[in-house]
Parts: sequence; C-alpha cells; structure tokens
Amino acid sequence: MYAIVTKYLGPTNRRGARIKAYAGDDPSQSVTIGYSNDVNVGLDAHFRAVRAFIEKRDSYGDTLNGSWIPGPIKGGYCWVRNNGQTFQA
Repeated sequence: MYAIVTKYLGPTNRRGARIKAYAGDDPSQSVTIGYSNDVNVGLDAHFRAVRAFIEKRDSYGDTLNGSWIPGPIKGGYCWVRNNGQTFQA
C-alpha cells in the first residue's frame, strides 16, 4: 500500500491551473492534469488526478479496486486506499 499525494498548481502566464499527483515516496514519477473549472471542481478534480496516476503507474489495474480516502494536507490531499479492512484505535 502506498499514499498518493495531490497538489493544486495555480495558473501561470504560460499554463492554466493544474493538479499534480505523485506517490508519497517518489515525487519524480508523477502525473499532472489540467484543472477544469466547468467539469470537475475541488475534490473531484483531485480524484481525477489520482485515477490518471494509477492508470499510468499500475500496469495490473488492481489498485483501482477498493475506495480511496482523501485527507487534507497543505495545498492538496493525501489519498490512501481502503481495501475493506477495518481498523480500531
């Protein structure tokens, strides 16, 4: 199991707003997608980046199984997969 981090990248003079997704342990392997204000906003846009990252990195496709749970961090979200296990503190 690994975490996926998504960060909002604001617009510049040359590029529009974007969302970058990368594994928490390796920011060099990442996916950056455009942020579409009219279609996906907020958390939906970040989850779209998570899906794009998984499709690029996971050749088996099994990582999409289960639900992905976001937790807010500075400038974005940290996503972890819940594969059906329950935890008690």
